[in-house]
Amino acid sequence: MGAVFDSLKCADIPNFELRIPPMEEQRAIAHILGTVDERIELNRRTNETLESIAHALFKSWFIDFDPVRIKTGDRDSSFVDAETLDLFPSELEESELGQIPGGWTVSTLKELASKIGSGATPRGGDRRYVAHGIAFIRSQNVYDSGFVWEGLARISDADADQLRGVTVQRYDVLLNITGASILRTCLVDEGVLPARVNQHVAIVRAREGVPASYLHLHLLQPSTKRYLLGLDADASRQAVTKGHIESVPVLVPSGLVLRRFGEIAA
Repeated sequence: MGAVFDSLKCADIPNFELRIPPMEEQRAIAHILGTVDERIELNRRTNETLESIAHALFKSWFIDFDPVRIKTGDRDSSFVDAETLDLFPSELEESELGQIPGGWTVSTLKELASKIGSGATPRGGDRRYVAHGIAFIRSQNVYDSGFVWEGLARISDADADQLRGVTVQRYDVLLNITGASILRTCLVDEGVLPARVNQHVAIVRAREGVPASYLHLHLLQPSTKRYLLGLDADASRQAVTKGHIESVPVLVPSGLVLRRFGEIAA
């Protein structure tokens, strides 16, 4: 009586009454949970395999230029089909990035994106988080090639409405721009939508005709990360700005090659 909070005596715990289902039902429950765990693990391994294939394809087409080198006689043609090979030029030429396929150009990420910008946090910070509501993506949810649901915060519809300008859309690329997790990047998990991002995460949205996977895999490249980290003049706090991201040099293949890559990566 008179206590300002509920309390529980440890001595009372052994006397709790628990409703325990019959053993047959327990076994059925365990079987279902085990099957779900197995399916989750299978999906995880499948996703890792598909991601590695996309990485390998990106490297082959846009870094090593294997299809072009096949046409010049410098590579074996057995692993590229004829239809795909026809989409590539038959020579390399010099550019600011070194040798690139003939007819391709070098641009910036700004030219290939319809949106580049970071998010915001509702006034009041984490005190505004709610148990159920609109997903609020933070840097701990963004890993290289993987969206992590653990620790996902949520905000009310009213707070989300105040952050309409940082709404995440399908196929958006997420990029961490501050702190120890700087430059981790992934494609948004469609299951989390609708969502907003906080100020530590940038949205990179591909222009029409540019596969989001192409921009995502470009941002994953060590050379891109070295470029962006080299622009951070403040050694006391790692951070990249919108201007830094916009300035990233990007190889621009033909539209037919981009479309073909997008189809395979999807």
